[in-house]
Amino acid sequence: MTVNQDWSNTYNDDGLGYLIQKMLFPRGFAKFILVLLVLSAVGMNALNLYSCALSIQQFARPLANVPRTFWVLVVFGVVTAIAVAGRDHLLEYLENFLSLLGYWGTSYFAIVFLEHYWFRKGDYANYDLDGWNTPSRLPIGLAGLGAFLIGVVGWCLGMVETWFTGPLAKHIGESGGDIANELTLAFTILAYIPLRHLEYHYFKK
Repeated sequence: MTVNQDWSNTYNDDGLGYLIQKMLFPRGFAKFILVLLVLSAVGMNALNLYSCALSIQQFARPLANVPRTFWVLVVFGVVTAIAVAGRDHLLEYLENFLSLLGYWGTSYFAIVFLEHYWFRKGDYANYDLDGWNTPSRLPIGLAGLGAFLIGVVGWCLGMVETWFTGPLAKHIGESGGDIANELTLAFTILAYIPLRHLEYHYFKK
């Protein structure tokens, strides 16, 4: 788009769909391709809605008793409301969301990696596989929660988003440099190891 002003204007004025149509129109089948793109998005969103409903049910036992169809409809309503509210700033919101998702993934990876390779020695025999659905046989999870929250501090110190720039990120370059993933990884690792030792010392699991 940087070398074609007409394409750039179409994207800015009408959005991505019209840009694709404009790019493909001289070759034909533009609208047909757009229909296929829309249908593929519907299929992908169906999987996302269903997996989100499953995640909600696994969050707590009472939530699992609610029919999955209900949670799918709730998630659909929330997603639709967010989509309508942010339709004019889709790219901006998407970039912010993906950044936050990346920070979350970094914290989650660090906790799971340390639990498996540091505390379980990478051996599945050190897991109580039969107690996967029995809370009394599972770790309390306070170490994971504490390490995750400390990792969030790393997010806030190092993130660069359209709505917020962390105090450490401000010192990198003219417009700030995003170092949230690096800080999150370091903070989470440094927090989880001692917290998990304390958790095991007091709860023995």
